[in-house]
Amino acid sequence: MALIAALLRDRQDRAVVAEAAGGERQVLFCAHANQLAIAAARGGLRGIILEWSGPVVEVEPVLQALNGLTDRPSLVVYGRLTAAWARDLLALAKSGLDVQAVLQGFENLGAAVRALRASPRERAADLAILQRVVPLVRAAARQVVVGAVVGGRTRIGVGGLAQRCGLAVRTVEKRLVSARLPPAWRLLGWCTSLHGLWDLDVLGWPVKRAACECRFGCPAAFSMYVRRHTGSTPTDLRDFAGFRGLLERFGEFMAGKEEGRTGAPPP
Repeated sequence: MALIAALLRDRQDRAVVAEAAGGERQVLFCAHANQLAIAAARGGLRGIILEWSGPVVEVEPVLQALNGLTDRPSLVVYGRLTAAWARDLLALAKSGLDVQAVLQGFENLGAAVRALRASPRERAADLAILQRVVPLVRAAARQVVVGAVVGGRTRIGVGGLAQRCGLAVRTVEKRLVSARLPPAWRLLGWCTSLHGLWDLDVLGWPVKRAACECRFGCPAAFSMYVRRHTGSTPTDLRDFAGFRGLLERFGEFMAGKEEGRTGAPPP
């Protein structure tokens, strides 16, 4: 029986998923959302991969099928980071589903598939972070904040964030200012720190592996980066309050209750 059901249009994307899943027999490729919903309703899947550009009504059958299950599989949403897509992704995060986003054109589906195969625990931190920031994000900044949370798994920089959003860097910064949020470099620093601490605290990975996943050349560079943005090293954060503690601090940071929201980025 297939472990993963997927709705993907591109042949190359399907090939990547099949290879990462361990062969085509491990993946049920569906032609439309209704077929994917039927596969989900049967149960027994480890994960569902859904190429989707919004609105939510297009995938309502799939969501209804998942909500009807006691043991819900993880949902990997694959699409381009538009303002509407970001809005609907935040709605999915509030729904209680185990959601991970993969940005089409910038991220490979293979890593998400391998995480689905490895263990139900080895999902990304996207859902936990998105749920925490949903009440704090104004409409004007949704796209940018979602891009920072999802893209923040790796150190993409402000230029990379703007590229993922399809916006100019100046526009990214203006939207954050209008929403009374921190500058992009600070937002990205916190998001990458949160992803790294998730790897350390929740998944139990060593610092070297967490640093590699976040695209740092060495553990020392990773530790310096996290300390610059949060005031503590990754190991201290893990041992003191863990991922949940840092996530609460991030919520305060986004709400303007923690110092260090402004200032210029380091040279």
